[in-house]
Amino acid sequence: MPRQLEFWEDGEFGAQEPHPAEFPIEKGLEESPVPVSGNTAPAVTPAEEGKRAGTNPSAKPADPATIEVLRVELCRLSGMNLSLKITNNSRCMMRVAHEPGGRVARLSVHWMFLDAPQAVVKALSGWVKSPRKLRNDGVLRGYMRENNDRIPAAVQRRVTISTKGTHYDLDRLYAEVNAAEFDGVITAKITWGVMLPVGRSRSGHFRLGSFNDTLNLIRIHPVLDSAQVPHFVVRSIVFHEMLHAFLGIQKEEGKRRKIHHAAFRAREERYGDHKAAEAWINNPNNLRLLAKIRRNSGG
Repeated sequence: MPRQLEFWEDGEFGAQEPHPAEFPIEKGLEESPVPVSGNTAPAVTPAEEGKRAGTNPSAKPADPATIEVLRVELCRLSGMNLSLKITNNSRCMMRVAHEPGGRVARLSVHWMFLDAPQAVVKALSGWVKSPRKLRNDGVLRGYMRENNDRIPAAVQRRVTISTKGTHYDLDRLYAEVNAAEFDGVITAKITWGVMLPVGRSRSGHFRLGSFNDTLNLIRIHPVLDSAQVPHFVVRSIVFHEMLHAFLGIQKEEGKRRKIHHAAFRAREERYGDHKAAEAWINNPNNLRLLAKIRRNSGG
């Protein structure tokens, strides 16, 4: 099976830094708008995020000859045999899937790279060869930042709120944490996420929780809705995401937004079950348990 790695930029460049719940299982909380089973509340209709003025020039299809020129140059620079697909994605700017042996790969890139300068093409070829090593390459990030206006706005669909799980009721946990830790001031919605299939196109890693500040919405991964997952672990992750809603995200001029800033970490350290929950989730046996729950749930 190919090893697939992705370089994600979510909406506006650098606007939403991914934030795992400070645990090893970290990538890609399922963000589907249809939640896992449970009672439903009225849907939340989110505003469209990051809408940009003007028309997107990508409406015109890319010239096949231009695509081939880029593909051939990337093959030359990387020393690999590459197929190349051009996209107009709003989230994933670059994606590569290496075939066994490491000499052949399938590459998808945003159309902004078709007229990229040579230095950027060279950096892209390096990323193709070593995606993990060059994930934070400054040349690539700088180029995407400069071309942020070429990235289409992400169209948000309706999000159905589902809080009643098989073993845990998020409404009850949310109310407990809100009263005990935040004096009842948090207004964010909370819902179970969706257990999406594990397969070639989906990472084997996943986040246990996320907070979307634009939607004011907390999602909790349904893998936690199990009698095998202790109550204090689920409650701790709910607290973690509520703390994001409470403290917000720090932004310094000219710098990337900080999600787990010093004030956040200090407050989380004072939460009674933080260390115990972190230890439980970092235990390899429990990581395997969560992965097994996910597989057995069809996701």
